[in-house]
Amino acid sequence: MHNSTPVLMLSARGDVDHRISGLDAGADDYLAKPFSMGEVVARIRAIARRGGESGAILLRLADLTLDVPHRVAQRAGKNIELSPREFRLVQVLMQNVDTVCNRTMLLRLVWDYNFDPGTNLVDVYVRKLRDKIDQGHAIPLLHTVRGVGYLMSDKQP
Repeated sequence: MHNSTPVLMLSARGDVDHRISGLDAGADDYLAKPFSMGEVVARIRAIARRGGESGAILLRLADLTLDVPHRVAQRAGKNIELSPREFRLVQVLMQNVDTVCNRTMLLRLVWDYNFDPGTNLVDVYVRKLRDKIDQGHAIPLLHTVRGVGYLMSDKQP
């Protein structure tokens, strides 16, 4: 799956070969030392204006689609009503198809918790999503990897 997260590479290495390598590796922009914080902020604004997430307009897995800018989820052509947190959780899982996402990662990316509050918050949301996404469909897409986390896949883990 293509990752469209914008990247500004900051480096102490400013020669042309290193800049070319950084850009070829996927950076959207490359800034070598010395630089001012004002220039860093201006380059971040420029990347944001170009729409860093624009490449991730539609996420698809089997018959499940997620239209990120319009916040529309569909399975087999039928709309799925999702709360903002549920939508974000599905988005994170679909951006990491076939990759196990542990609870700590999901708490950080969906709830912006940089710690584990010791609750079953992720498990509760995954259970709700299973009812909304997989119920009534022959192929489940949301899977539990016991003791590790969750993943979206059209294959059995």
